[in-house]
Amino acid sequence: MSAPWEQTTGFWKKSLSDPYRRMMNTSGMSFRDHAGSMDLCRAALEFSFNVLKTGGHFVCKFYQGAEDKALERQLKELFQTVHREKPESSRSESKEAYFIGLRRKQNAAKDAVLRTSSSYESNST
Repeated sequence: MSAPWEQTTGFWKKSLSDPYRRMMNTSGMSFRDHAGSMDLCRAALEFSFNVLKTGGHFVCKFYQGAEDKALERQLKELFQTVHREKPESSRSESKEAYFIGLRRKQNAAKDAVLRTSSSYESNST
């Protein structure tokens, strides 16, 4: 998912190699935050395709934008039920939301699940 950055001092002082830390602070640039969250969600989706057992569940946090519909279609290829949730505790102006995939399908096709958003756009026209 993320290649570790070179550690120049103790691990506890340099934790930027942890992908989840990138989601903790937003840049204030909605496109950049959205693109970064989509990259992390797609990496988590690929990981879950390879590791998650049939019937397993998946949750990922993302920032809403142009690509989240394509990610939702990818999730629907892998999971029987997919929910998009925005917590009540989240501010109304916040783009923060979550995808929840329930019950991994047994025979999901890897190429259908892991295709890119540009593949969806060319197939839908």
